[in-house]
Amino acid sequence: MKRNWLVVVLALLVLGIVAIPRLVIVPRVIQVIEAELNKEFDLANVKIQMKAPLGWELLLGRIPQLMVEVENIEIDGLIVAQTIINGKNILFDTHSLRQRNEYVFSVNYSMRNN
Repeated sequence: MKRNWLVVVLALLVLGIVAIPRLVIVPRVIQVIEAELNKEFDLANVKIQMKAPLGWELLLGRIPQLMVEVENIEIDGLIVAQTIINGKNILFDTHSLRQRNEYVFSVNYSMRNN
């Protein structure tokens, strides 16, 4: 009986360790990116979708896939009704994120604006 409980506890522990990044880190990163965009551009309508299957990628400084959709944004006096930005394999510096609480993105040629 004790062995069965031990197996159940170990299985729940492993499941928790695997699921924590997906359940905690991914929503937090989306929230931070959304807050930065709102602060920079004073946006009313921004939608962010992130695909990070396990969430562990974010701890290593990589966002597998990101889509940012913005409506009614003003850039240098030009009002843009809608823009969608897609990115794949976006790399960022985890050290600057931890030390200065800011995202520093690496050069990535797979981002495009629709």
